[in-house]
Amino acid sequence: MGKITVRGVRFATGQEYVFKLSMGVSALVVAGMLFWQFSNQPGLQKASLNTRITEVMRTELNKLDGIETIEVSARFTRGTLPNLNPVICELYLYNRNDSLSDEQVKKLVQDILHKRIKAENWNADPMFNITMLHYEGQAGKP
Repeated sequence: MGKITVRGVRFATGQEYVFKLSMGVSALVVAGMLFWQFSNQPGLQKASLNTRITEVMRTELNKLDGIETIEVSARFTRGTLPNLNPVICELYLYNRNDSLSDEQVKKLVQDILHKRIKAENWNADPMFNITMLHYEGQAGKP
């Protein structure tokens, strides 16, 4: 099969140029695969993008008077809609503003957040599920 020499294990009939050629081809293949890997956005970037979208939503909601944020989250779907990269934005809000109905608040929040998220050019298409919460008791008492 092979012979042991001072230079290590070598095949007796092997050619040195074949070794150098195979090393060169292997290096080119690995370099090509690395280029391909890093030329596209990594899939794990969506996890950090979820966090950034959530922070943008919280920041914009804090600017609105009379609307309290209870819970906000954003998550990407597996993308079953053609030509869209849907991100589901779930919001749970509490309306303390007597001059706006719940439907008006939903429309206002959706319009503001949609414009703000699209302005960031994140290749995300926000879809909103806004739930208005109501508290029947007195605020601040158990």
